[in-house]
Amino acid sequence: MSTSQISRFVARFDTNFFERYARLTLIDKLGSEFENLKNFDRPDLQTEDGGLGIEVTRAIDENKSVAKKLINEMAGKHVASLQINDTDALLASENGYAYGLTDDFIAERELDYWNLALPMKRIVSSKVEKVAKGFYGSFTRFGLYIFTLQQMQDIDVEAVMHYMIELQRHSTLHYDILFISQINKLFVCDLSCGKCSSYPITRIESRNYYNKALYQKED
Repeated sequence: MSTSQISRFVARFDTNFFERYARLTLIDKLGSEFENLKNFDRPDLQTEDGGLGIEVTRAIDENKSVAKKLINEMAGKHVASLQINDTDALLASENGYAYGLTDDFIAERELDYWNLALPMKRIVSSKVEKVAKGFYGSFTRFGLYIFTLQQMQDIDVEAVMHYMIELQRHSTLHYDILFISQINKLFVCDLSCGKCSSYPITRIESRNYYNKALYQKED
């Protein structure tokens, strides 16, 4: 089977691209603690010993109409018009995913993923409610990993963190850590102490996550 045939096969039958992409960023930026995460459901990434469960989702701008307009504009761009090299353009076109290669284009297979995204506060509220009700089971620690297309600043991420802390203040089951992922940066917020850190992601790194998320299963 040729490389292009493998690419089409993976793209057609694989629904866990973003979960694997998330896992790869966590291992690369935060270390071996995350190597034991497996791709399951409820939540999406789990350690088999029940120590850590991470739900992976996505969010759009609070102004949903603006966000939808952005998504449609990005999806409508032709690969040939983008400022990316021929190899990346071919990958995006054949595999149907562009996340990790470029931040100004949405490829075919990820369009529905983003079109179904909720505004940040709504998705946080929904996920906090679900974990509190035991929807994701009982883990020693819970994490929420959110992909976003918008370019968030430190102040924006801190606002989301404080909103989340307040929402789950009285919940027995709650999230311990929040991850907000952009193509060029990973924000990590410790919800127990209200402290956020950020880790830059280079183009080489994001392209590496992209390739591994497409072709590799769990290590």
